Amino acid sequence: MYANFYKVIMMSRASYPDIFDELKKEVRAAGLLQRVPIRGSIEMLATIFSVILVYTIVMNWAEFSSFWWAPYALALFMTVIFTRAVFISHDILHTQYFKNKSLAFKLSYPFSAFILSNSSSWWDFKHNINHHAFCNIPQKDEDILAMDGAFTNHQKGDITWLRNTKYLVFWGSMFFMYPAFIAQSYSFVIKRKKYKEFFMMLLHWPIIWGPIFYFLPIVDAITVFITLNMVLSGWLAFGFITNHLGCEVIEEEEGLKLSWLELTNENFSFT
Repeated sequence: MYANFYKVIMMSRASYPDIFDELKKEVRAAGLLQRVPIRGSIEMLATIFSVILVYTIVMNWAEFSSFWWAPYALALFMTVIFTRAVFISHDILHTQYFKNKSLAFKLSYPFSAFILSNSSSWWDFKHNINHHAFCNIPQKDEDILAMDGAFTNHQKGDITWLRNTKYLVFWGSMFFMYPAFIAQSYSFVIKRKKYKEFFMMLLHWPIIWGPIFYFLPIVDAITVFITLNMVLSGWLAFGFITNHLGCEVIEEEEGLKLSWLELTNENFSFT
């Protein structure tokens, strides 16, 4: 979908084919570029079976309702499922499981749209195109400008109070990463008029949360919902932040002069 766009980007930068080709040969020889269809298939099936197990637990909730910790245990179990769905979608859309990009998109929908209510198209554009092609360039990598760019040295943000209190806001915002992903996904598919994907994302609510709010007492259901959202957000935030925080931020004018190899080497951000 974005292949031609990506090629134009890479061709517009200075290239070092001899260095890159040599490195790629070494990486390929080490087996680091091999796809893992068997492992991927096992992960996908295990995640689907785990969702079925959640349904089984929910429909037999009377057996667990006497334990005060039961809603929290269910929320944590679902958090593990949701986290795996995030990284399965990530790996599928990176074609780490299967080479065919069209197949990868189709296989990602049960995990991104149904389990997470996230958009595969949004993730592919935001992450695979913007982030990996323009890694840590504030004008291009939209993750860097999250929350008005308050967490970078980029000075184009207009929300002064957010910039001045970012050291406090940072910790609280981490626990809203998953809702932010959902909001960005819906905004993307609506603006791009991807109505089929939008409909699939809407199915998340009756498929995942419908049974929980139907079979569980309302207090237990709300407890599961809030706990999952906060724990999942924190888990994802810490995972992403530890891999990206402290990396160099490069301005667009300088960054576009670098080859992809040089740009990623500058900030070591590969996920």
